[in-house]
Amino acid sequence: MRSYKDYCEKLNISLSRIPNQEKEEVIDYYLEYAVDAGYTSYEQMESKFGSPKNLAAKIYSEVSMKELENKNNDRKGNSIKALRIGLIALFSLPMAFPFIIASSAISFAFIISFFAILIALIVTIGSLGLTAVALFIKSFSFLIPFYPFLWLKSLGGSISLAAIVILSLISLFFVIKFSTRAIVVFISKVVERRTNHA
Repeated sequence: MRSYKDYCEKLNISLSRIPNQEKEEVIDYYLEYAVDAGYTSYEQMESKFGSPKNLAAKIYSEVSMKELENKNNDRKGNSIKALRIGLIALFSLPMAFPFIIASSAISFAFIISFFAILIALIVTIGSLGLTAVALFIKSFSFLIPFYPFLWLKSLGGSISLAAIVILSLISLFFVIKFSTRAIVVFISKVVERRTNHA
């Protein structure tokens, strides 16, 4: 008969992608839980928490949400790390083959679309920035024959374009941050739903 320690050993193997310190804390928690609850067998642990792979996916999901909420590190790193751990949670679920194919295809299509839109926005913002610089430089050519109206018009246009570029870059940063956060939350809910029904 397999013991609760065998369950925690399999859980330990399934949690190979989180840092050792966090993994040790998680394993210790479940070992203590088993002792306190009087669980002695693998089957008792499995009936309470599901299979070790399901529990590992749930733990990965919780770690990704915790990483997303962590304010101590730099925020960009948190979002990217949370997304990476969330994807690990999603793909560590024991799934049927069709679900793996469908989720992989959807993820691939989403990533390609996201990067295509991102590149288009970056090119557009870059073009506006170059136009602003060129217009700014061109505006000074109206000072030599002294056409103050044309100079002010060109200078104002370049400053307006520069403001649009700056606002676009700030907006792009927040869109990326919000999108990453939304994806991590969505993945966490999918993992939670799948592990609760398993």
